[in-house]
Amino acid sequence: MKTAPQLPDENERLKTLQSLNVLDTPSEERFDRITQLASKIFQVPIALVSLIDANRQWFKSSEGLSACETGRDISFCGHAIEHDDIFIIENAIEDYRFFDNPLVTGEPHIRFYAGCPLIHPNGHRLGTLCLIDQKPRTLTPALHKALSDLAALAQLELVEQNVIQLDKETGFHNQSSFMQMGEIILPTCNELRLPVSIAALQLSHLESEQDTPHYNSALSIIVDAFNSEFRSSDIVGRYDPNNFFALVTNSNKTNTTKKINKVRTLITDHPHFPFAEIVTVTTAVTESNPTVTFEQLVGEIIDTINR
Repeated sequence: MKTAPQLPDENERLKTLQSLNVLDTPSEERFDRITQLASKIFQVPIALVSLIDANRQWFKSSEGLSACETGRDISFCGHAIEHDDIFIIENAIEDYRFFDNPLVTGEPHIRFYAGCPLIHPNGHRLGTLCLIDQKPRTLTPALHKALSDLAALAQLELVEQNVIQLDKETGFHNQSSFMQMGEIILPTCNELRLPVSIAALQLSHLESEQDTPHYNSALSIIVDAFNSEFRSSDIVGRYDPNNFFALVTNSNKTNTTKKINKVRTLITDHPHFPFAEIVTVTTAVTESNPTVTFEQLVGEIIDTINR
């Protein structure tokens, strides 16, 4: 086994990492969204935001792995931060550096690994966003780009914090963030031949009720309805004050339609929904095909919901 090396700039790199005050902090949804999404769209059982400390790799976010850290000497990510680009091991059992690594011979039985370094603006590589599978795989150019794009989000969150923009009233993605995530997800799903659909729910005149005393309780019911039907890896966004969208991967139009219609029922049949006599709740669903861009797909669902 080849142990993960110390880097030439190790002392300064560790100072930079420690200056972020992120090591040994609780999990945060802004990072968990990224690992959950990575696991889902790349169809891998494990996705991590891993930070390389002096003698360990510590996971700021871990999807599919119960451990919170491992030794740096046996870590794949410790090798990945030697590089500026994605570090890929297609089959660890056939790689002289890793075939006898305890993370290969034992849990989690790594075969495929792809780690994109998280690089501080000062140039120090602090860790990775990585994908792990228990069977050999390759990474196509389109998937390579998608991993780089997701890692760029994790990198910005690590350094600048709260880069993924959320709607302040609901906690859903705002329009800009919803579009940004969709531009990453759609090409990846097309590459993997996974179905992608967008569900829309429109509450007419909701915006006009913003200054009424029951507005916040109405939003709470809407949020609970979406959270009960859509997965954490789905991207739910508030596109504008009256329109809520959900970007759903690996789900066809029929299944997504069932979900959004259930959301509508949970809202309209809620005994305490305050605007039942005021707003009209409408739903629509559109499904992607490889010839359309995400912007075109969103345009299509907007046209449909406004008819």
